[in-house]
Amino acid sequence: VECYFCKEDCPISTTILTSCYHRLCQTCITRQIEVCIQDERTYPPKCCGNKLQINELHLTDRNLHQRYELKVREYDTPAPSRVYCYRCSRFLSSSFATIASYSSDGDLERNTKLCSTCSSWTCINCKLADHPGKPCQETAEDRVFKLLTKQKGWQTCPICKAVVERNGGCNHMICRCTAQFCYHCATRWKQC
Repeated sequence: VECYFCKEDCPISTTILTSCYHRLCQTCITRQIEVCIQDERTYPPKCCGNKLQINELHLTDRNLHQRYELKVREYDTPAPSRVYCYRCSRFLSSSFATIASYSSDGDLERNTKLCSTCSSWTCINCKLADHPGKPCQETAEDRVFKLLTKQKGWQTCPICKAVVERNGGCNHMICRCTAQFCYHCATRWKQC
């Protein structure tokens, strides 16, 4: 049968049938998954606008399957709620160990996650190293970066708060979190 993406002839046993009734070869499926892992804007993998379900992909490479499942958890978490290890940058999903402690009057005092890769604790609120018993504080680097952002006229994504620099073209920005916004006023695209 012919692969819908690459147009190569493949044994039917090495293809999948999508919900839109196209046949895709294992090479094209693997390539699409690898691109999704590298670039969130290409997630989820699709054929004819229909999402390819992980169970229909029949990924034979277990490592690729595990990496993809980790990215699915990351991408399916709203960008403002994502927490990355302050030391190694690994995404800390909801399945990671969490410590939350409260003061006697019910205020949240500590909210941290443990990274299983480097064993570091990251504060969920400020996204920096855990600081038990101390409030979140802006670091000197944060202050310098905010000043530089203002001086250079860079903009902040209204969804995930990533700093974005326009290097030409129009004011329509597409952030790595897939949010679309106006570079001029930092509001969602077509709301200004």
